[in-house]
Amino acid sequence: MVTYHIMMKNNYTSFCRNKQNIFSTGLTATILRPLPAPALSESPQKPNTNQEEATGHRIINVETLIEFINDTNDEHHLKTPGCRSKLFFPAKMEVFLGMSSSMAIWCTKCQFKKEPYALYRRLKLDDNSQRGHSEINVRMAAYHTTHPGSYQDSIEFGVYMDTPTITECGLSRIVNKVKEPMLQLGLDTMADNCRKTAEITKFLNVKGIPVGTDTAYNNPPKGRGFQQNGTQSTTPMHEMLTRKQLVLSLESYSQICTCVKNRNEQCKESCPANIPKGYCLGSFEKQASIKNLDKIKSAGINVDTIVADGTHQIMSHKDESIKREECIVHRSRGQKRKIFSLKLAIAKNTKVCTKLSNNVVERCKAEMTIARRKFIDNAAYIKHMAEVCKGLVPCMRGDHAKCKNTLFTCRKGQRLTGQLEWSMLAADASKLQEAIDYKLSADRIIQQLYLRSTNKTEALHKRMQRLNPKWKTNRSTPQPSCCYFR
Repeated sequence: MVTYHIMMKNNYTSFCRNKQNIFSTGLTATILRPLPAPALSESPQKPNTNQEEATGHRIINVETLIEFINDTNDEHHLKTPGCRSKLFFPAKMEVFLGMSSSMAIWCTKCQFKKEPYALYRRLKLDDNSQRGHSEINVRMAAYHTTHPGSYQDSIEFGVYMDTPTITECGLSRIVNKVKEPMLQLGLDTMADNCRKTAEITKFLNVKGIPVGTDTAYNNPPKGRGFQQNGTQSTTPMHEMLTRKQLVLSLESYSQICTCVKNRNEQCKESCPANIPKGYCLGSFEKQASIKNLDKIKSAGINVDTIVADGTHQIMSHKDESIKREECIVHRSRGQKRKIFSLKLAIAKNTKVCTKLSNNVVERCKAEMTIARRKFIDNAAYIKHMAEVCKGLVPCMRGDHAKCKNTLFTCRKGQRLTGQLEWSMLAADASKLQEAIDYKLSADRIIQQLYLRSTNKTEALHKRMQRLNPKWKTNRSTPQPSCCYFR
């Protein structure tokens, strides 16, 4: 009869292994791997390999395995030259260190025994550790600093792969030690990006480059717990000269203190909280962008344009040598909200209003993109977009008299899929024109002259939210972990 490992899981306890085949109420059982049959008789003088041999899978280092085999062969032949018995790995002598293991070898004939040998490499993360940590455990910790997923997910993966696993507490301790080298690696990467960008600007003989920036906070967006104040913020800044859009600098602020347990104690120098509680993090967005600009300028890069989401903190920058542009994606989002706030008579239903707003946003974006490709001269582009701004509403109402030479999204017999005709009154037409002016007016066109966006920054924000389990908007990491960005 074969006895199986049963893994029990409920909502209150962690994973455990029980040598039973009884399913309790409220528990979910998963069969993992069979256990060897119980031994009828045990003899320490001559062990039975079927009873005590190590089973399963191991993650080992090939170089250490070769050293282990060579040392074992030399010692075995030196002790008993004529012994040709089979060797095996006794399970009782195996020593686990997280995901790594140290294994021993036992000869069943001559009783030769090789003490447990570490089949892994060790890495020293700090000067305090004498022996160091297993390289496999350190690699897993480094994985958790750059990829989403909880510690429990990694442990479950190791269980289903039938390999040794590491505890959450042990993995958390290694992550805290790996955090500093990973932080230094990120700083070195941004410094290398600045060096590459400076070389490109010299090669192209460019006087200044455009950069994009945006700030993300850890409080939920409006409509879902917006009363919560943000306690963490990150403000990256990336170049917009190349297609890769390399991140050049990043500034972060935090009000979370992890070193003060009593109110009478003072914060340590390594405390992640760099802003005292009571201050609004939104007022530090301008300060963060100024620091990022100073870091970039110190690397020998001149910035002539900054692209942001239209916030007053960035647009009120006093440096006249830097132009301010607005992100077209943020402006499109604002245009969609504008249509909802106008409360049009033809769009009282939410679904109809959503359909109308998507239609307007798609047409405005398409008109700007196609016109920018056709009109290289800025003056001609601005003049054309002024005519587009006046001709969109009549086109949407069914009047296509001026569409032939003006609108790219309206052609007889070749209309785009996003184009719809709406029967609306004059009052709704004037309100809809107000929504179109929100994005296509002359002032707005100048602010979005080169159709730049901060999508790179948005992608970086989403990745940080997925990696940070303490981020309030994070929904992809079910289990608590540690905070990587503080």
